[in-house]
Amino acid sequence: METLAIISQLSVYALSLLAVALCVTLFRRSQQPAWLFVSVVFIQPLCALVIRAIHGRPLLHFMSAQVSPDGLQRIRYTVEFPVFSLVAIIGLFILVRKIQHERPVA
Repeated sequence: METLAIISQLSVYALSLLAVALCVTLFRRSQQPAWLFVSVVFIQPLCALVIRAIHGRPLLHFMSAQVSPDGLQRIRYTVEFPVFSLVAIIGLFILVRKIQHERPVA
């Protein structure tokens, strides 16, 4: 379970990097600066990671520990699925393919 929790936390950052790369590709192909503003949405998790690193906090929050009333320690794992990022990346990928078919690179 711990491995799945870590992978789900790291996938957010990997998908963010992929989304930023797709936005930059769309900007280069279409020359519309709005794609750079869209990429800011996906940079936010990476900025939060850098801020946590600067302040010395744990980089990944995938586990929390609590003590139950009978004195036993309970460990809970947080598994988050980045549905928004996945759907957005699929949409960005479709747009990149559409632009590539319409306008070949010179």
